[in-house]
Formats: sequence, C-alpha cells, structure tokens
Amino acid sequence: PNGKPVPAQFRVLERWREKALGKGDLSVKWLLVTFLADVPKGGKAVYRLKAGKNPSPLRPVKIEEKGGAFEMGGLTFKKDFTAPFKLVLTDPEGKEITTKGQEIKWSVWEQGPVRACLKAESPTDHGRFGFIAWVYAHAGQKRWDMTVVLKNTPNKMIGPFYFKDFSVVWQPPELEGAKDYMLGGEWGKAASGKLEAGKPAWLYQSSDGSDKWDKLSRVRSKRGDWVNAYVVSWSRIKELGKPEFRGYKTFAGDKETASGNSALGWAGLSGGGKGALVCVRHFLQQYPKAAEVEPGRLTARLWPKYWKAHGGLHWLDDCQRKAHDVSFRLLNGPAKAETGEAAARAFDSPLVIHCGLDWYRETGVRGFIPAQFQGRIVKEKPPKVADKQAPSAGLNWVTFGGSITDRIRRRMHTYSMRGFVRSGDPRSAHRTFTGMRHSAGMTPFWVDEYRYPRDKGMIWPGYCTPPRKDSSGSRTGKYREKTGHHGYCAWNNQHFCCWEIFDSWRLFGDPLALDAARDIGIFTRFYVDWRKGRKTVTESRCDALPMSNLCEAYRLTGDEGFLNSARDFAASMWKTVSRQRGYYAPNTAQLKKYGPLGADKPFMLARLMNGLRAYRDLSGDETAADMVTGITDFIMAEGSIGKWGFSYEIPIDLREQAKYLKRIRESKRKELWYGGLTAPNIAWCYRHTGERRYLEWFDQLHRHRRTWKYANYAPPRKDTTPPEPVTDLAAEALGGGRVKLTWAAPAGEPVRYQVKWAERPMVWRIKFPEQKDTHANWWAANNVDGEPKPAAAGTKQSMVVEGVSPGKRHFNIRGFDAESNRGDFSNMAGVEVK
Repeated sequence: PNGKPVPAQFRVLERWREKALGKGDLSVKWLLVTFLADVPKGGKAVYRLKAGKNPSPLRPVKIEEKGGAFEMGGLTFKKDFTAPFKLVLTDPEGKEITTKGQEIKWSVWEQGPVRACLKAESPTDHGRFGFIAWVYAHAGQKRWDMTVVLKNTPNKMIGPFYFKDFSVVWQPPELEGAKDYMLGGEWGKAASGKLEAGKPAWLYQSSDGSDKWDKLSRVRSKRGDWVNAYVVSWSRIKELGKPEFRGYKTFAGDKETASGNSALGWAGLSGGGKGALVCVRHFLQQYPKAAEVEPGRLTARLWPKYWKAHGGLHWLDDCQRKAHDVSFRLLNGPAKAETGEAAARAFDSPLVIHCGLDWYRETGVRGFIPAQFQGRIVKEKPPKVADKQAPSAGLNWVTFGGSITDRIRRRMHTYSMRGFVRSGDPRSAHRTFTGMRHSAGMTPFWVDEYRYPRDKGMIWPGYCTPPRKDSSGSRTGKYREKTGHHGYCAWNNQHFCCWEIFDSWRLFGDPLALDAARDIGIFTRFYVDWRKGRKTVTESRCDALPMSNLCEAYRLTGDEGFLNSARDFAASMWKTVSRQRGYYAPNTAQLKKYGPLGADKPFMLARLMNGLRAYRDLSGDETAADMVTGITDFIMAEGSIGKWGFSYEIPIDLREQAKYLKRIRESKRKELWYGGLTAPNIAWCYRHTGERRYLEWFDQLHRHRRTWKYANYAPPRKDTTPPEPVTDLAAEALGGGRVKLTWAAPAGEPVRYQVKWAERPMVWRIKFPEQKDTHANWWAANNVDGEPKPAAAGTKQSMVVEGVSPGKRHFNIRGFDAESNRGDFSNMAGVEVK
C-alpha cells in the first residue's frame, strides 16, 4: 500500500496446456502468491502484483535438517514426530499410541522465505495408525499451522480402523507449568479460570447446536440453509449415534462451567506473562470436537474421548481418510478472549483474493463467463442467526460418515469455484474448500502408494460398489457392536464429480487437493483400461465425468500419462457413439425402455460433451470436436423440451412440445434447467464452426428462458462470413489404400482444412431412418492427418490420404478461417479404392 515491494514467494499451480486454443506454451495459468499483509481494523489494504526484484523478509523462514530433526520457524521437529507437536491415538482398549517407532517419510513442501512447510507421512498400520501431516511456519511469526490426516488406506483391505481418541498435543517450553486458561465457546462468551492440580479444563462440541440437534432428519433453518441432524449417515446404526447434549459445554475438572450452541473452538493458556493458543478449523462443522488445556499443555482432540455414542468408538472405513487443520500460536503476552476469537475466526475463513471478472474474462482461465454476471461482486456479510438457531453446521463428517449436502449413496454433487468467480463472495470459495476436504477423504477411494499400472484391479470401478473385497469376500470388513459401515460407496463411473478438488488447488494451493487430484487421475487411467474392453456403457455420464476428471488431473500435474489415457478414452467413445444419429449408445435396458430407436438422457449427453470439449481443448483432437457437434445436433433434432428441460423421450411429438412450451411461458414457470446444461455446448459449437443453425437454436432457447441468450455465453463474432467452399475436389486412387486429392484453394482466406472420407456420400445430418443406409453424417466420417496449409485463392493444392479401406469411397474438404467460421461442403469426390 505504501508503494514499497512486500516480500513474497510464488508457486506455479497450473500451466496453460490448451493446445487447441493456441495456449500450449506452458506459461503460467494459476499462480499462488504467499505474502504477509497488514490490514487495519475495519479497513482495507490494496496490494499490486508487478514485475521486479523480490525482497527477502526481515526474518525469513527456512527448513534445515540437523541429524534426527528439522529446524523451522524457531522450532525443532523430531523425525519421529513426537515433538514439538505430538500425535496421540487411543486404541479401543484405552492404550495411548504415538508416532514413535513408525516409518515416517519426510519431505520439504515449501522452503520459504515467507512460508515454509514440512510434510510427514507414515503408512497405514492398524497396530498403530497411519497419517499425513503438513506443518507450516511463517516468516517473523510464532505461529505454526498443521493439516493432519488420519487414514485407513492400506494396500490390502483390513477393514474398519477403530480408536477412542485422536489428538494433537503441544507442550511449549515457554509455558511450562502455566495454569491460567481460556476456552473459546460462542463469540464474547469465553470461559476462563485457573487449572486445579491434576485436573484439565476442556471445551466439547457434542452436536450442531440447532433446534434439531437430536432429530434424525434434515431440516431448513429460518434463513434457508440445511441444518444438521444428529446423524448424517446411510448406515443401519443411526439410532446409536445420538449426541449427549445440544451444542457445546465447557468443563473444569468434574465441573461444568458454561454451555452454548456453537463454539468457535479455541483454547488459550497463560503463565509468567506469556501465552499460547490452539485453534481448530471448522470446530462446529465437524463435531464431535474438543479443545483441552492442562498445566503447560494444549490439546486439540480431533476425535475426542468424550464421545459416548457408538460405544465410545470412532472409526474409519476401508479406503477412507480425514483431514483437520490446527493452528498453534505463541503470544507476546497472556491469552485474551479478543485475541483467541479473532484468531479462530480468521483461521476458519482464510483470505482468498478475487481478481475481478474483467481479469477472468481477459485471461480466459475459467473459460467464457456470461455477461449477465459482470459486476456482480458480493461483499461478505456475517450470517444472521436466530436466537434459538445455531449457524448451519455445513459439511459434517467425523464419526458419522456423511454430509448434509450429499445424502445419496454415491458421489454426485460438486462445489466448483464457479460461484466465487461470478460473485467474489469469499464464502463461495470456502464452500469449495470444505467440499474438497469432504471429497478428499470421505469417499472410500484412497490407497497408500497408489500407482499405475502396478495396482490394476485394486479398486473396482463399477456402479455403486464399495472399493474392494477382503480375503473372505466382504466388501466392508468386520464391524464391532454398535458400529457399522458408514454406507457410502466408492466413487464410481456414474457419479464422479469432484471439481472442488481441482479448484481448491487453484484457489488455495492446498497440498491435500493436489494429492487427491493425482489419485483421481490414476483411478481414471485404470477405468479407461477397463472401459476399452466394453462396447456400450450404462449411461453417457459413465464416461462424461471420468473424462473431465482425467483432463483436470493432466491440467494440474502435467503428467503425460493422463493425456495418453484421455486419448485412449476418446477412441473408446468414438467406438461407442452412434454414427447415424449422434447419440451415445445405451445398454439393452435403455433400448427396450425407449423403443426401437433407443435414447440416452440429453442432460447426461451434455455432461459427456463437457468432457469431450475439455479433451479437445488440450489435444486439438478433431474427432472429439466432431462428436460434440454430432451429439449436439442429435439433441436439438430429436430431444424434447419438457418439464425438466430436454426430456428423455426420443423421438418426440413437436406439436405436443409446442403446446407444453406455451403453457410454460404462460405460467412463467422456470423448469427448463436441463437445457442450461446443453446451452454451453451449443455455444461451443457455434464458436467452433460459426454455423448459423447453432445461433438459431440459441435463440429458440432464449425465447423460453431469457438467461440463455447467446451473448451470455460467448462474445459476438467479429467475422461471420465463412470461406468459400472448394468446388473442384478430385480424387485419384494410387493403390495400397492411398488416394491423391487435388483442388484449387478457395476464396475467403481459410487458415486450415479439414478433410474427411466415408463409405457413402456425406451430408450435414442424415434423415433417420430413411438415409441411414445411403448417406453418412459429416461429423461421423473419417478424419485424416496432414492436411496442407491453405494457399492463396486459386492455387492448385494436393495431398495423399493413406489407410483408406477398399471399395467406393467419398471425400470432402472444408475450410476454417481465423474466426473459426467453417466453410460449406466441397463437391463430393468419389473413387474406387484398391
């Protein structure tokens, strides 16, 4: 703000890889900038990113390895992870287990100078426990943040992992013997006192604190949010998971000292003029949770021993893991309520900078943003809370294995950064983050050291199935009394949305998100191998969502193996799609359900095109682009607009459709939301080809839902005139499947050609079924490689096409100009190929 450079450090989160968009030069796409900012209370500070020399902090932080320890930020971290912070697990029999003696791998995640991070990881061990921890230190600050992941992810299925308590313990030497404590309950109601000899004080959040804390149902609060019920689980043991009381309580020794609905979740300890704090992120949202103080010691009980339901047990199902964030701080003076409350609130809502829609539009990092959202920047406002209503507990998963916003048995919902990009509301970014943390651990998917191609078949990719079987054939393992399988099934090929994971890496640089993105990419590579042996799929989304995830994994990691698998995947899709109609061939049950012509759900076809578009942008594969246009043509020609947008019934009665749309307009109902999924694909087809029919289809949608206006999806084209068509294409058979094509370059300044051949004459779209045996769709014809660059108008050009199958074959060529306007068909050149 004063014009002087601020020390910062930078990490490239993603590079441009979109070759089809002319952005395959690997320049920086997303950049994480870490710097320390001072902002006055109630005010603001403006920082600007410029090129120049980056100064070093006055007290830089770095990591140094010294024998059996690392030094970072003024603390010495023992390599057995027993100091200065200690992970302690209490097994079902009450025995305390630490990390001492575990096989721990250490690595430097960030070296500084503004922020440094150490990563420690041990393998899953039911005799002990497995964990991942990222520990951060900051320049000039006596603060250490930790993301700690408890995991049950062995390479071979063992079953559920049980324990009574899992905690992070800190004993700062500066506070040895300190006894003055504070516990952060509701805002402005911190409990305080002096510890009695041998007796701790603790804060325990038992439930979500709402009016329905003891009800087994989901309800809405007065402001419209979903409020947590006491158990969010699909297990058969719901009645056993009832919390003890509403909200939270604080205790000193055996005495209850305070209670309330929603605790901020921090604890402070003071003595000798010094103080320390521990904060747990999203303390309320992840109940049960406890923060505890003893003389000279602070403890974050992430799975607290005070939990009485389920026989006092916590557990992780096979292939599950759970992350928590904890912050530890040394203070310059004694701990105070205002200091603890401010630290807890800030830790719950980490700063995220909104660059502004003009920047997103100019760079295109999030694709095209509809004009209707221009200028809609929403300022963060504190939530309004009724007297008897706690804040919504949001995503909750510790013991229960569920989430109030994901109540079905399969992963289906997702929380991308789209809302944040459009609104600038930090709560939207935090929703992406909490969704990522849920998805990166809840779904039973994760395995230690998961590798391709070594671990083929370890996790089954089928529909709605748990991940794997043990030696007895069980898919869940053996459970103790009063407990059971959480009920969630593995990510599968039909419900595989996880954009919150990729976008959390882009927004926050969270290493857990990158770790999850890699494993998702690996799983999808195995899925592609499995998929290549199948002729049809259950529904188009079985390929749509995995393809999107595979492309995202490649975008973030740059691993060429992911792109190679995407290439194989696109080839499998090309074999699956119906070349005559343009729909994705469903299985026998769907054929029977929808009659002899068959059908797939248009809104799922729209999802499929999202994946194909992502792959085409990365690879430039024209076949993928052809499938997008072919499927779009099919939906618009044969899909109907019904109660839920493009309905499932194909073919349709146009007269009945017109009547229904008239009723929709007259009643002002807004139920055409599935059309919103297809609209971006129609816009993409227009941008890719410039063909008028796509714009006309947009206008048709716009008449029924105003937000679908084409200008909201793409800027107006500067040039709408396509190149002139080739009129003198000639084909000559050379033998051996080789054909020589010759033509005169057309007018209109094309910048590239697309040449195709087929067994029948090509048309824009065949009349089905009349022309199914006499003509071929242009989009479904065979592409060739090596088209020459267009020459000046009238110049003679030629090329040799190889690999053409024997028989009478038909050739066609079309030109594209710099604005992606596609020219009309050339004359059809036929030749007998030998």
